[in-house]
Amino acid sequence: MGISTRQVTDQYLLLQGRQFALDLVESFGQQLYSPKGLSDAVKRLDAAAANKPESYALGINNIVDVLNNTIRGLPQPSLVKSHD
Repeated sequence: MGISTRQVTDQYLLLQGRQFALDLVESFGQQLYSPKGLSDAVKRLDAAAANKPESYALGINNIVDVLNNTIRGLPQPSLVKSHD
């Protein structure tokens, strides 16, 4: 019988981290409709996850993953202007 060194995820802290992240994202309001606003939210969440318990940070990172997937799904602005 081996001893597991894998840390167990604390579900309560995970949910608390997610809720904190959702509250922070909600505070961005209309800014979330722009790529810059989404990027700013990700930066704030990354900073907020630093030095937090692992399970809490995992909850925040769940929301960061959703925002990053949203950013990747946005159309990229054209670098060359059309001359129509």
